[in-house]
Amino acid sequence: MRHILLLFAISLFGSAAIAAPHKIAVISSGGESDEVVSAFKARINGTERYQIVEGLAQGQPEFFVIIVCMGMEKYHIQGAVCSYSFSYVPPQTAPLLWLRVEVPYQVAGPRREELGEEVFQAFV
Repeated sequence: MRHILLLFAISLFGSAAIAAPHKIAVISSGGESDEVVSAFKARINGTERYQIVEGLAQGQPEFFVIIVCMGMEKYHIQGAVCSYSFSYVPPQTAPLLWLRVEVPYQVAGPRREELGEEVFQAFV
């Protein structure tokens, strides 16, 4: 009987009533990282599980994504090289404890939008 009531509640209110989206803050170096960060944010905002927060007015983020990019045009190569890392901040310990989810990783490619997609795929 409980299972039927639970399924009814999920169908009536949707899954958002059961789990709130995880809040994500993106930290970038600016300038050359802007296109990669924009592509990453667009993919995150297309999900129901995650939500981008720009300031503390929207709540304390649980995840921090740090993206730093360097353009390769000055070396006569089209594209960019980006380094990214993910950190988790448990709500009970924020902002004192940051847990690194994985080691910093690098991606490179000719199109910055594709680099944002690669960062998104690594995150989810």
